Amino acid sequence: MKQQRYNQLTIIGVFADIFSFVIFAFTSNVFLGAVTGIIFFGVIILIVKPVAKKKIERVWLVIEKVELFGQLVNGQFNVKAFVNNTSYKYPSCVGVEWAKAGAGMSSQQFKLPVNEEGYEVYFIMNARRENECICELVSPKIDVIENLSKRPFQGQYNLYLKKGYTVDSGVLATVRYKIRTTSQ
Repeated sequence: MKQQRYNQLTIIGVFADIFSFVIFAFTSNVFLGAVTGIIFFGVIILIVKPVAKKKIERVWLVIEKVELFGQLVNGQFNVKAFVNNTSYKYPSCVGVEWAKAGAGMSSQQFKLPVNEEGYEVYFIMNARRENECICELVSPKIDVIENLSKRPFQGQYNLYLKKGYTVDSGVLATVRYKIRTTSQ
């Protein structure tokens, strides 16, 4: 998209130079200058207009699967996904605070704003076994998705037990997700 925008600006710049030269060369003939200006701006409108008609895509974050490991196997969780500093909560059904991890869990998708620059994604999770105390799981990693032409992006995000200001070394949860698009 940046390259396309750069190419358009380059074309417009060349036309502007040509237009300036034509105006300078024909300053004594106002009528010819006016006709040249109309032709010039008509050409610009014809070049720029098709670009504006491109379809805008919808972008979705899909949380596909969560797996819990170690002491949290067969446990429950809730997770917050942060995409470009906007949070999305799973599960997000009214009255449902905890989900069961594993093969039977349902996926959920969240509509994201279109961002041609890319996406920064990270997750924070609360997990527990039965009615035991809640563990906070985090990761220092942030997934940066820059090349949007390779969508859907498939990601696997590992989470670790938070202990005060440090993070344990063993993976206790994995969030499998993707960022996909659909055309409007």
